Amino acid sequence: MEKIEEILMQDELFRKHFVAKHPPKYEFSGEINPAFLGKDSSVDKVAKWIADYIGFPLIEDNFAEHTPRRVWKKELEMKYGIEAKKFLDENKLRTNTSLQGLWSVSSLICYSFLAEEIPTLTERAKGIIKVTEGIDYDKMNITEKIDFVRGMEDRAYGILQELRAN
Repeated sequence: MEKIEEILMQDELFRKHFVAKHPPKYEFSGEINPAFLGKDSSVDKVAKWIADYIGFPLIEDNFAEHTPRRVWKKELEMKYGIEAKKFLDENKLRTNTSLQGLWSVSSLICYSFLAEEIPTLTERAKGIIKVTEGIDYDKMNITEKIDFVRGMEDRAYGILQELRAN
């Protein structure tokens, strides 16, 4: 069976607005330290979310505004189902992914048991919070957004490295 990405690349509606897919900067093939898992289900979810985030692509399109992008995504979802929606939602260029998602997981880290156990992890998480709170992402051009997201990848990967099993 073809992957949804391959199917979408053959679709005229998708190709009309698709510009480029930038691969993830990192690949996380390690394991989260088992000592950090199972104590708090929120921390377990955070670790999984960050590991998933690392593997998300950056999908660049040619929309200048969000409303037509939403219509486009909805049409593709209706045509190809939940897999198309998931593929498009896992785009690191989405505000909900690289800003709100990383801010949320970083905040959770700062208030979890991990804050005491791994002080450097807390500092990394606070760094993400500081960067995401002071940014006007919607006013950036596409090049600035890609550069910003690449920096967020570095920060997220740093958190993952702190959680990694030795």
